[in-house]
Amino acid sequence: MPHVIAVVLFLVISLAYNSALLNGNRLVSHDDTMYQGAAKEIQDHRQKEGEEALWTNNMFSGMPAYTISYAPSNNWLGKIFSSIITIIPLPASHFFWAMLCFYIMLCTFGFKPYASFIGAVAYGFCSYNIGIITAGHYAKMWAIAFFPLIIGGINLIFRKKYLWGTLVAGIAMNFEILVNHPQMTYYYFVFFLSLFMIYLFVEALVKREIKHAFIASALTVLAIGVGVLANSNKLLPTQEYTKYSTRGKSDLKQNAEVSDQTSGLDRSYIVAYSSGKDDVYSFLVPNYKGYNSGTRLVDDKTALEVIGKDRRKMEETEIALANSAGVIFSTYWGDTDLAAGGVYSSVIIFALFLLAFIFVKKPVKWIFIPAFLVTVMLSWGKNYMGFTNIFIDNFPMYNKFRAVNSIIVVAAFCVPLLASFLIARLINEPEFLEKNVTQKFKNKHLLVAGLGAILVTLLLMFATPTLFQSFLKAKATVDQAGNVISESTLITEMVKAQGGGEKDAYNIISTIEKARIAIFRADVLRSFLFLLVASVFIALYAFRKIKWPVMIGALAVLVLVDVWSYDARFLNKDTKSGDEKIFQPVTTVSKKFKPSVADQSILNDPSLHKRVLNISRGVSAFNDGTTSYYHQSIGGYSGAKLKKYQELIERGIYPDLNKVFSGDQSKMDSLMSTAGVLNMLNTKYFIYDPEAPPIPNRHANGAAWTVGNVRVVADADAEIGALKDLNTKTTVVMTKEFEGKANLQSIRPDSTASIKITSLSPRVLEYEFNSSKDQLAVFSEIYYPAGWKATIDGNPAEILRVNYVLRALSVPKGKHTISFVFEQESFRKGELYSMIANFILLLILAGAVIVEVRKQKQQPHP
Repeated sequence: MPHVIAVVLFLVISLAYNSALLNGNRLVSHDDTMYQGAAKEIQDHRQKEGEEALWTNNMFSGMPAYTISYAPSNNWLGKIFSSIITIIPLPASHFFWAMLCFYIMLCTFGFKPYASFIGAVAYGFCSYNIGIITAGHYAKMWAIAFFPLIIGGINLIFRKKYLWGTLVAGIAMNFEILVNHPQMTYYYFVFFLSLFMIYLFVEALVKREIKHAFIASALTVLAIGVGVLANSNKLLPTQEYTKYSTRGKSDLKQNAEVSDQTSGLDRSYIVAYSSGKDDVYSFLVPNYKGYNSGTRLVDDKTALEVIGKDRRKMEETEIALANSAGVIFSTYWGDTDLAAGGVYSSVIIFALFLLAFIFVKKPVKWIFIPAFLVTVMLSWGKNYMGFTNIFIDNFPMYNKFRAVNSIIVVAAFCVPLLASFLIARLINEPEFLEKNVTQKFKNKHLLVAGLGAILVTLLLMFATPTLFQSFLKAKATVDQAGNVISESTLITEMVKAQGGGEKDAYNIISTIEKARIAIFRADVLRSFLFLLVASVFIALYAFRKIKWPVMIGALAVLVLVDVWSYDARFLNKDTKSGDEKIFQPVTTVSKKFKPSVADQSILNDPSLHKRVLNISRGVSAFNDGTTSYYHQSIGGYSGAKLKKYQELIERGIYPDLNKVFSGDQSKMDSLMSTAGVLNMLNTKYFIYDPEAPPIPNRHANGAAWTVGNVRVVADADAEIGALKDLNTKTTVVMTKEFEGKANLQSIRPDSTASIKITSLSPRVLEYEFNSSKDQLAVFSEIYYPAGWKATIDGNPAEILRVNYVLRALSVPKGKHTISFVFEQESFRKGELYSMIANFILLLILAGAVIVEVRKQKQQPHP
């Protein structure tokens, strides 16, 4: 019954917190909108053909589809899981499953349901989760939600519940991989799970349960392996794709910053989103360094009360700085990139986490020190580059992921977990409180003293805030020479530029400091009061004035109110993303992709193949998925695009755009004729205003064409460099690598040669070709060797790479049908492996049920 009550409470809490969902609304976020646009062609193909697309034509001129949208095929358990989690709408389902999985994990440690409930609430409502939900990083949130269940399954295995443990761990691992956020899974596995498995193995050896240690370890490996294997139909193609994606190494050497390069992503890209060192204190005080780097001080009620009459002068300076340097006087003053709500899971939980190192006797507590400290330090990224470089250069796969501040999820997992160990011991072993530490003091005195020390620290923070930190940004901006400029320097220079003096600058700086101190003090006081009330109940219990249910009930209410009230600042029914509310009526959401005037005009063009580049105001063409909803987009929205295409964007597409749209607008048509890269990608339309007709490009090369000239160069640098002035209609450039595979000697110009596209889908492209002479046919399609197969009249043909990213074929004279088919051996093998893994999991389930039934029959009946 306690478990049933806990599950019901998780559901009620999740829906109550997201009450906007109960009024017919749904969550709309930036990344979710981008995903809907990016995945439209893939999902349409899946629904129409009943198969995975594997390739999409609508993102970045073509790229693998399984990195964008993927539905499990032979992963039957994955299909069931996908259906179950959608019963509860997002984001309520995120909260529910995060709490439920953490609760199940804590119960496998032998904790009472009541103790497990508190830790589960703290984990599910950690403020970091709120930030990623509002940003639309749903896959990341699912990975956070399901990881505890893997730990729970492994716990069961090492508690000799072999079949059930293997089943739970295997299914949980299946789900963890299925939700498709390998970065989170990697962080959890490397920086916590590996330590935890070593601990469990050593613990069994210390108990001289050698046989059990090896059996449990083998079953753990089996469970994890089967869970991974169940997703082989996605993992194998993705692994194959990695070396061609932005995670792989570039073929380019020219102008490369050698110190910035790694075998994966560039160093600067890996640490592009890093945490500030002081932000770790947000575990104790949520707004230790403030909140939301995009919010102005004058928009915060607490700050505004302090600013008062100085507001006008401060805003004048702020507007000038925003225009000149893109700097605002923010409610956040730390070094985290794009800060939101920090990493807060209740001051009560963090205090218990710290005290657990003293009062939890189990050796398991020692794995939390490296797990917590290492991941916190790695989250600092560029703010602690020496330490970060050790892992970038030496840890397998670490350099494949960007946004290193995400690794803080491991620390956020450790805090409520270890805190729950102390809560459980307070309930299960209250006698330890009476044990002597010295002749005069017992553990209960030490426990209360520890809580008191944290409370005193909070009081000192409130009384003397400037002793703990600076309230001005040390790194407000970086000038063109790469010099870091502090916020105080920026303000002083701008005030002087406005005709003010040192005193005027000092007044503004002082006002900003006072406003931020007010924000800081408000949350310090908040943390102090919550911890004070919790400490009173813990002390009353320690001195046997109240029973444990009263203490646990009080802590549960306090933790829930604490995290709920703080999280509600960032996610509530009135939360906005830009100018729109994040919760919107379903009818409004359905109109999100209503075709604009420009869209409709392009859709009226009957051509099969017509690429579009959206350069309208407010749209970042290469960070935009909405254009892909209707069109074959030159741009897109993906952190894992093809490496060569990213390089083409930087060295080919951007220069062409600047040439066409930064020049004389009256000469735009003639300028388009010289934009070789845009034309070879068949860019037929530019959207500059959604509510106006698009700009057509009559010089686009088409879906395919023939060329009479081939320029052979030595390497990739020469190949991409040659595109600058190349007439892509008549000439192609290729490296020596492909020269021997092309029948260049027989190619002859033929003005009557024709090639046109007759069929286009994500997996199949067909063309009709006719020429009186042998030709080199060029296709406005992205070259990707791990899947695309070409045939001429059904006979295999060698696909060549030309113009750095395009496909080409040597085609003999005559009439021919040319086909490109996307078929991956890795996907076919993956489908088989996925089916086998699901059979194994079903067999384990059947075995567990049979064993359980036999146990029940063997038990004596009353």
